[in-house]
Amino acid sequence: MKEQLAELLVASHGQPVKWGDHVVHGFYEISGLAAGARLTIEFLCVVPPLPQSLALSCKGGRLEVNGQDLKEIGLWSDTVPALVVAVARPASRKRPLSVQLWNEWRDEDGVVQAWIGNAGMIIEEEEDHMILRCSNGEGEATFDDLVVEVTITR
Repeated sequence: MKEQLAELLVASHGQPVKWGDHVVHGFYEISGLAAGARLTIEFLCVVPPLPQSLALSCKGGRLEVNGQDLKEIGLWSDTVPALVVAVARPASRKRPLSVQLWNEWRDEDGVVQAWIGNAGMIIEEEEDHMILRCSNGEGEATFDDLVVEVTITR
């Protein structure tokens, strides 16, 4: 039986792993964000039937999303607009701010899942722009369950 992505990512202690021709991440971290940096997140593709989410977790500060000041947020495909802006709000000027991103989904019972089975992300990255191609943990790894574009305006 072929190892699942989650097992490989655990064995790598969270470092990206090789999966066929791809480098796969369990999460992605955007570091060195200054006060007021904007993450513009656009949902490009969501494969039904499971609702998908891009989760964001802020270290060293908070994110302002739709007028709310948050440490973490899940942007769910079945409730969020196609385009979302998150603004970085550092806790201190001396402390670096970073945001971790990963995919999560609700299984058939409505339970939020992440980092299990064949969950992972292929990241196509340019300077301040990236495409995250996410595979949820259900079934084979496909990397098209959730596709989002993230643009950073520093």
